[in-house]
Amino acid sequence: MRKVFNVILHILGFPVVIALVVLLNLNIITTQVKNYTFFVFIGVIVTVVMAIIYYICYACITKKPKQKEGKKKKKRKSIFNQTMRLCMVVVFTLTGLWVVCDVALPDFLADATSSTIYYEDLADGWNDRAEVNEDLLNTFIELNVKAGTLPRPNNAEGKKMKEKEAVDYYIGQGINAVIPALEGNEYYNTIGGLFAIQYQSINANGYQTFTHPWIDFATSDRLTIPCLIHLLLDKREIKQDAITLDKFTKVEENEDGKTEVTSVMFVVYDKEKKEITVEHVNWTVLDMLGTDNVIDLGGLDLSAFAVLQPLVTDILGRVARIVADEDILGSGLTVKFDMKEGKVVLTPSNAERGVLGYQEMAWLDSNGLIYALVTLFSLRRVFLVAAVYLVVINLLIGCARGMLKEEKERKKRAEMPLVKKAPEKKNDYSPYFYGRVNG
Repeated sequence: MRKVFNVILHILGFPVVIALVVLLNLNIITTQVKNYTFFVFIGVIVTVVMAIIYYICYACITKKPKQKEGKKKKKRKSIFNQTMRLCMVVVFTLTGLWVVCDVALPDFLADATSSTIYYEDLADGWNDRAEVNEDLLNTFIELNVKAGTLPRPNNAEGKKMKEKEAVDYYIGQGINAVIPALEGNEYYNTIGGLFAIQYQSINANGYQTFTHPWIDFATSDRLTIPCLIHLLLDKREIKQDAITLDKFTKVEENEDGKTEVTSVMFVVYDKEKKEITVEHVNWTVLDMLGTDNVIDLGGLDLSAFAVLQPLVTDILGRVARIVADEDILGSGLTVKFDMKEGKVVLTPSNAERGVLGYQEMAWLDSNGLIYALVTLFSLRRVFLVAAVYLVVINLLIGCARGMLKEEKERKKRAEMPLVKKAPEKKNDYSPYFYGRVNG
């Protein structure tokens, strides 16, 4: 009966903790394993590793010492001593992990994400971060279905899927699945392949070409007029070390006779030819932000001049086309004027091109790592609570193994009276010693 109780307690120990971690990450695992494979299992893997460490320590600590011939018999540690050691193993492994994480991860996370994701964001809201990154991928897919770079496949009836139906289809396929509709495409045949080309363009031919610290100010909501002037007028060059896909670049010789990348390709859907192709595109600082930029004219209500709205709209449209010229900004821009609110709205070409802002694209590029961190941070509170829970379980296991009985007998022996005993061997002239006898 005691052995059965012992087994039950072991099942209620780490296996329960592992099951809890799986339950917490179940939605991430089921929805993202097709996209990021083992990264979504990091939380479960770490918990299993901790369980393995514990059971190895359990086997070593509770193992009976072997008696070697000719050597003094090793005294086995008491069950109480063993139980205390196992409790310390639990506390050191589960809480010790987060002592290390609290020290090392904040700086690592800030550097890895360019200070766009902080330690506190994951510690306090790891599940919210997972939802954000899931939405980013879904939005990227939706934008590319609209842009035509992810063609709408045929449904079961042989007709082209509707837009929403196609989006759901691609989300269900995963980023690494070969898409039948793209099997003849020479550039890519998976969502991941499409993303890699698009990200290289917005990164190597966009973000990396801007002068720091101005681009850092812009992407952290500090796009002041002086900052904007620098980003528009400063000389921009393609950084050669930002290139990851040589196939989608144009290489030329510079003045020194060395070859360098002068153009980075981007996937587009040619509506006239009705085919997917790649071409060089330019990026503006507004493309890096990826969202509307609103210029407030002080809240002036100009609705009285609504009759001028068509003229103003036409002028702004012409300005947008001039600004989009290759020699100025070189990227599409939509300018709208709300006369009632007194605001000018600048809309970049991201959505039309099928990409998000640079920060969101950078997050997507590191989505595997982010999901690994998310599932790791899902353990934080679980481990801190589990440390206390498993200490209690180990105390109960110690009781099941006879810890209380052993301690009771040890205490009883300690209370026995001391008596003087003579040596048992003849011709043994060693001093008399004291021993405890019953009675």
